[in-house]
Amino acid sequence: MLYLFSYQLYSFLNPAIFYFIFFLNFVFISCSGGPLVISGGAVSKDVKGQTPVTALAISHDAQYLLSGHDNGTVVLWNLRESKVQEIHTDLSSKILTVDINSEFGNIIAAADEQGNLIAQKIGGKTVFKHSQPKFPIFTINISLDGKTIYCGGDDSLGYVFEINSGKLKDYLYKKGTSSASVYCSALHQTYKNSYFVTGHQGGMIKIWNASDNSLIIENKFADAPITAIDFPNEKQYFAFGDAFGNIFLYSIPLEKLLKRKKSTSFITSLSFTKDGNGFISSHKDNLIRFWNLDQDTGKIKFLDKSKKIHDGYICKIIMHENLIITAGTDGFIKIMDNSYNLKATLMIEGNESWLIMDPFGNYAGSGKLLDEYSEKLIDQDPNVLDRVL
Repeated sequence: MLYLFSYQLYSFLNPAIFYFIFFLNFVFISCSGGPLVISGGAVSKDVKGQTPVTALAISHDAQYLLSGHDNGTVVLWNLRESKVQEIHTDLSSKILTVDINSEFGNIIAAADEQGNLIAQKIGGKTVFKHSQPKFPIFTINISLDGKTIYCGGDDSLGYVFEINSGKLKDYLYKKGTSSASVYCSALHQTYKNSYFVTGHQGGMIKIWNASDNSLIIENKFADAPITAIDFPNEKQYFAFGDAFGNIFLYSIPLEKLLKRKKSTSFITSLSFTKDGNGFISSHKDNLIRFWNLDQDTGKIKFLDKSKKIHDGYICKIIMHENLIITAGTDGFIKIMDNSYNLKATLMIEGNESWLIMDPFGNYAGSGKLLDEYSEKLIDQDPNVLDRVL
């Protein structure tokens, strides 16, 4: 799918930039190697061969993480109990997007690059499946009440599915607007407003009223694909980023672009801090960057950037309280504090073996991963990968 993405970029990038991005994608896809090595109670720095993570979502209460992987595997991680809750292998190709709502409806959803979408009950049956082989689905957003799924795909359409029946309620496309693929989206629902925002291949942003699915605003803001969107809590502005490294801030009530800031690398994901006064971005240079947001002027100020986080590019970044959660194509999900200190690593080997461990080779046993550790040292057991933690 990364090759497809690079091919689609070719139509508006000059050849030099196109082949540079294509080269990066080739390098990232080629990251593979041998099995996990554990020595002396510590994790080897040369850990390779994990199943690449290509999608990630967190439940609103942070009880669960849902990860999608290159081989079609979907894993539900129970963070509060420090265990893998479920592993799903219903899809067979690269997972492009996932979402979860464990508070209302207990629903998880995933879509792959072959255009298959599946919604399932946590710990239960499949609710519905949808397939559109010619047009992969790139984005999934489950509503707060757990009754509706919003998604967007390579055919430029947005879809609204009723979860309980699996029926398609609406297409989100208006004649005369952009026909470019939907690469990213965000569903923002508060007690006052409900918005569904889609970012498109051609640099277009569309804002929909998620209450009646009417189009509010559509505008072209960039010359590159929009690759990331996020809202702060309870606010009516949002940030979005593009493939050229530009970050934008847009106000829905003002119908105005408040600010544009240039970074140095393709943006893969954005996530606001809890207070909405800043956000963090992940990039294809394997780094993450912190930004401050001036509430009065809308000015975006660069604060700092991390050292290299993953050996593959970061597909998703999530801020929760004072924790940063990243997922990379090197096969790791990493949980850090806001000073980039590693707290835990989540990974799977194939479809069955999995580990949750901290940087010292200790794994979280009973205990709450997001709040505290109940550490137990991993011994020299050669079958450690097959052990249930």
